[in-house]
Amino acid sequence: MAVVSGVIPTSEEAWSCSTCANCVERCPRGVSAMDAMLSTRELLFERSGEIPQDRKAMIESIMSTGFAFDFANDLNKIRRALGLSEVTVDAENLKQIRDLVEQSDPLRSLRPQGKRAGAR
Repeated sequence: MAVVSGVIPTSEEAWSCSTCANCVERCPRGVSAMDAMLSTRELLFERSGEIPQDRKAMIESIMSTGFAFDFANDLNKIRRALGLSEVTVDAENLKQIRDLVEQSDPLRSLRPQGKRAGAR
């Protein structure tokens, strides 16, 4: 549990962590503040069942398109103008992405129990 000296980060603080791992690399004691933030997120989710809308949208986008956000149309327009091939995710690659998301403990902890990722 992410409790340090009796202080529990707020939801806003826990979700503002970008999980870049800079804190992990820089801590002279090897303490992973990032793990504390991830544990706090999980605890907050267990208590309230809520995650920020932008995170929900990101997970849904990954599960439906393979991309964390909808950039493909603009990106492909630019790539076509430059004579480059379009960025796509074929059915097999999308299945692999979905399988990886399903296996991901941090993302699994963000979904209600018993609900498969991608299930609508």
